[in-house]
Amino acid sequence: MLKLSFFCLLLSTLLLANEVPAQTSAPDKVVVSYPSKSITNFPILETAQRRGFFQKENLSVSMVYMRGGIDIKAILTGDADFGTGSTTAVTAFVAGAPLRVVMSLNAFVDQALYAQPKFRNLAQLKGQSIGSLNPGGLVDTLLRRIIVKEGFSPERDFILLNMGGTPERYAALKSGSLAASMLSAPHSLRAEKDGFVKIAATRDYVDVPGTAFVTHADKIVVIAKGRIVEQGRHDELLDAKGLYFAMWRQQVGERRLEPAHA
Repeated sequence: MLKLSFFCLLLSTLLLANEVPAQTSAPDKVVVSYPSKSITNFPILETAQRRGFFQKENLSVSMVYMRGGIDIKAILTGDADFGTGSTTAVTAFVAGAPLRVVMSLNAFVDQALYAQPKFRNLAQLKGQSIGSLNPGGLVDTLLRRIIVKEGFSPERDFILLNMGGTPERYAALKSGSLAASMLSAPHSLRAEKDGFVKIAATRDYVDVPGTAFVTHADKIVVIAKGRIVEQGRHDELLDAKGLYFAMWRQQVGERRLEPAHA
């Protein structure tokens, strides 16, 4: 939990960081995964690393590229401490994964669907190939949401291709290998300059924050009056029937916790 607090506090005050006394203990090792070098997330991590902000907080941060979907699995298995795929994490959370979004870096997801100039809308793309990313990952989830909300079927109406990261998808779009592709900045800006047509922007279809830091939530710490009074897993704390149990009961309502009467 101390490592989590340091990491989140550091990122939230990135541009306001001040000098702090040198740390004498061994630095905490932190692994952060990222699905692509997007302009909305990677520069923040890279800047913190190059400017020594992590080191000043006695953190040894390793930034590891992991494709969408795989990054969330790495958090669950303990191979990564943090991930930056917020939408994928929310999908996994709804399915029951013990994950939490602890900080968001921007208010919306920076992804849009761009097509060859001859296509003006999604209906004209029926039967065509569209560049996506790892199934179940952020890009794939957003693309499918756009298609479904427009009244089409991702499986029946389009050919969704796993084309790798944004640079690879943009290269395939530019070469004519794809009819359309999901892109993020700076490649989306290049696409507009090169005459490709923006078919849809994900911010018009989903109301979720963009890049966020996600972590495993298998341990809960309850603090009261400045000291730790309970800690453990969710089910363990409920069984203990202490302060956490009381707060949980108040939040969800007593009816959900009481057994049904015959």
